[in-house]
Amino acid sequence: MRKDFADLLKWSGEITTDAAGTAEVPLEFPDNLTTWKARVWVLGSGTRVGEGSTEIITSKDLLVRLQAPRFLVERDEAILSAVVHNEHPMEKDVKISLELDGTAVTAADGKPSTVKIPAKGEARVDWKVKAAGEGIAKVRMRAETQGDGDAVERDLPVRVHGMARQDAWSRVLEPGVPSLKIPVEVPDKLREEQTKLTVRFSPTVAGAVVDAIPYLAEYPYGCTEQTLNRFIPAVIAQRMLKDMNLNLTEIRTKRANLNPQELGDAVERSGQWRQWQGNPVFDETKLKEMVASGVEKLASMRNGDGGWGWFSGHGEKSYPHTTAVVVHGLLTGKAAGASVNDGMLTGGIAWLSAYEDEQVQALNRFADREEKTKAGITVKPSEVQEKA
Repeated sequence: MRKDFADLLKWSGEITTDAAGTAEVPLEFPDNLTTWKARVWVLGSGTRVGEGSTEIITSKDLLVRLQAPRFLVERDEAILSAVVHNEHPMEKDVKISLELDGTAVTAADGKPSTVKIPAKGEARVDWKVKAAGEGIAKVRMRAETQGDGDAVERDLPVRVHGMARQDAWSRVLEPGVPSLKIPVEVPDKLREEQTKLTVRFSPTVAGAVVDAIPYLAEYPYGCTEQTLNRFIPAVIAQRMLKDMNLNLTEIRTKRANLNPQELGDAVERSGQWRQWQGNPVFDETKLKEMVASGVEKLASMRNGDGGWGWFSGHGEKSYPHTTAVVVHGLLTGKAAGASVNDGMLTGGIAWLSAYEDEQVQALNRFADREEKTKAGITVKPSEVQEKA
């Protein structure tokens, strides 16, 4: 039964040869029937180097290939196929069978088939199967003939017929209102172990805004828009808190949330809100470093014409939407106190102005053609009337 398959046969980082330059490397082949390519690099004393390669074929005179999807979803119907190769020099009567372990996958008709396969030929047998339930089915296919045979086994995962779902609701508790109700729709079929209800609350909108800043700051991708929005929201949030006359240092060192009437264990609360400690909104130095890094990267991503594309590099061109987003963001950040390069802003605004002029000229050319068409429509009937 062939079931041990691998993509890499052997890797040796260091092999020492004997005085004749010979070394032996033991190999244990998996169950793949394929062509293996071996490559060797040799380093000798001084500048002596060498390289060599060869191919090793693992095969059988009678072999079966199992063809199946990588996975199924509950209620799926699929075809599993056995492709049998006969490399013998004569025709063979081959019995081909399918075995399914478990209840995840069932076969409509799993009876074996006997087929004649010519010398150096192949044959294919199909079985219709259905994904009955979540789990992993072991699929085995066998090819048997007089004096020879082959069998292969593979796991076939069956995934649940469903998907992860996340619903969100938000409400405002008005002053003087002690409580409120939020209706929650619970699906009929759900997995309790994967179901969670999370309630977050803040005495001000500022708390909810600030809580999202670390996610943006640590966002791992780096296109133009994401580079901008990694630091601009933090600048705006910090300015908002300052305008509310809140002490950023006190908030940063506070080990619980901003609600003075919060209930529960203080240690547990502090653990939930400790993420605020690393929030750039509450650290002037860290925020300045973020702004400087972000502005520097945006400057390096700017194209030679003063605008911005989605990314930077050879072949990139400026786009009006991307350039407008960057210019608007930098202007907003500058108004909130961020240090922004005026030359970069001027170049971006100039590109947008040039683009606007170009679009207006294009519209005017279209308008001229339209007016000429209208004139032609008016003149031709009048000419007909004059000649009549």
